[in-house]
Amino acid sequence: MSRSLVLMMTFLTGCASGTLDGKSGAAGDDASGTLDTDEADADTDADADADADADADADADADATPDTDCLAHGVALASGLTLDTNGTIDAFDSSVGPWDAASAGPTIVAVDSEVDCAVNLESGRLSGDVDVAEGAYPDLVMCMRRGDELTGSHGTLAGPIVLPEVTLPAALPASTGDLVIEWSDSVTLSADRVVDSLTLDTNGALRVAEPMVLHVLGDARVDSGTISLAPGATLDLYVDGSLTVDWSSVVGDTSAPDRLRVFMTTDASLRLDTNGVLAATVVHPSGTVTLDSGALHGTVRADAMAVTWSGAVHVDHAQLCE
Repeated sequence: MSRSLVLMMTFLTGCASGTLDGKSGAAGDDASGTLDTDEADADTDADADADADADADADADADATPDTDCLAHGVALASGLTLDTNGTIDAFDSSVGPWDAASAGPTIVAVDSEVDCAVNLESGRLSGDVDVAEGAYPDLVMCMRRGDELTGSHGTLAGPIVLPEVTLPAALPASTGDLVIEWSDSVTLSADRVVDSLTLDTNGALRVAEPMVLHVLGDARVDSGTISLAPGATLDLYVDGSLTVDWSSVVGDTSAPDRLRVFMTTDASLRLDTNGVLAATVVHPSGTVTLDSGALHGTVRADAMAVTWSGAVHVDHAQLCE
């Protein structure tokens, strides 16, 4: 609230109560009708500080909560971004339809770093803008080489990016051991499940029939397999070890990426290799998301990200606060 607005409200209040003076008031015998200007100044300063804090924390608040309805940035990174060997970042809106190259548009990437070359474009293409840490020098933080393409501009964030802490849901069941689905076998899950490890191989298929949680205590690998969601189903996937999606595997729904949320609970790797596709909201606060010829449809909040060898991030703007 601006100081001028507070003072105008004070004036109008004084008129209504019959007190127009500052401390004692021209009609100032009624203590309940008088306003101390020192107190008003203090309140005004407090309101101004609160407004400033709210503005500075806007990015952090929107990017920090896993359950938030919308995000400030489709890609929010704490320490660094590398685009190399035709890696790309662009955007689409899943409420209109799935991603396609003809209608792909720009986005805004946030990298909360002031380190030189924390944003390293080594012949990649970023469609949109890049914001780096508040107070940093974008020309130093961003290094662009060998025909790189940044279609927008670069600037600084209004406040810090605070990545969310990943907390497991309460009352999950005991582990049922390793879950291995291979050789065109199919398994359907409809209730919360905990497994020691997850392997989908050689056209193995995991189908999620209802809203549920799947917690993998070790590594999860989808190698020439699929994880699909039935109509109305959603999946929160928690992985304590590494997660790898490769060999043209498809995990999630590319027309509605927000139906799958991936939470990495440690600093273990998350990799999309060899045309693997992941459609999800990804939260990896202490590790790196690597796309080595893979594609991610959705949003990413992570410590760092590397997109190489024609890998691609297609940011879903249906999840952003726009």
